[in-house]
Amino acid sequence: MALHDAEIHIVGSSSRDTPLVTMQKLGETIYAGRVPWVTAALTESQLTPLRKKATGPDARPVCAESADTSCWTKAASRSAVESVRSHVSSQQVAVGVPGGMEVLVVGWQLTVEGAAASKRSFVVDGDDQVNAHNEFDRKKAVEDIIHAADESKASESVPDKIADDLYNLARVADVLLRVQKRAFARSKKIAEGFRLIAHSCEGGAQGNPLTNLFYPMSTDTALKNVEKLYPGSSSSSVLG
Repeated sequence: MALHDAEIHIVGSSSRDTPLVTMQKLGETIYAGRVPWVTAALTESQLTPLRKKATGPDARPVCAESADTSCWTKAASRSAVESVRSHVSSQQVAVGVPGGMEVLVVGWQLTVEGAAASKRSFVVDGDDQVNAHNEFDRKKAVEDIIHAADESKASESVPDKIADDLYNLARVADVLLRVQKRAFARSKKIAEGFRLIAHSCEGGAQGNPLTNLFYPMSTDTALKNVEKLYPGSSSSSVLG
């Protein structure tokens, strides 16, 4: 899926009216925000309990969307992930990188060991923001992505593709993050099998590939400003 002119166009679409083409056109319509009520209906979620060892009160469910919309979110994410990673580096180099968190952890361990071996003064401050990607300000996130696109567009050293991808990501974010979508859970007590338990009003759904782009873009400016305020410092963030 490639994004151009603030709309989604799916590479490989043919002129034949096949089910796949229909699916592709529907995805383009949804993510362009042309029919808001359809966007709202098709981006609703079901809370799915994690199948993992007990972790106490921190065992959070995943807000899993339908298989149809997950195809679109994955395609949209893949089309922009390289440009996002390029923009948020070097503070967030693990965006869209399999095993990226492990690489960062090893890198920090080596950095600390190197400082200790050379007896160099070194301070590490870690801050674990629980559910951070579920709580970021949606409107501010869209504004941050647009600002990043403007900066990229104004820079002669940044390829035009990065600015174009960021503008398109901002468009998708504006469409999807406006929706205060409903979240359901399975229930044996209701005939329909599902019950409404919440409305999503902030952040992005855990398990949604686009959240892994929206959140890093929303924290990029803060991380870069820390390094400007404290010369010689290094800031990094990992979406886990």
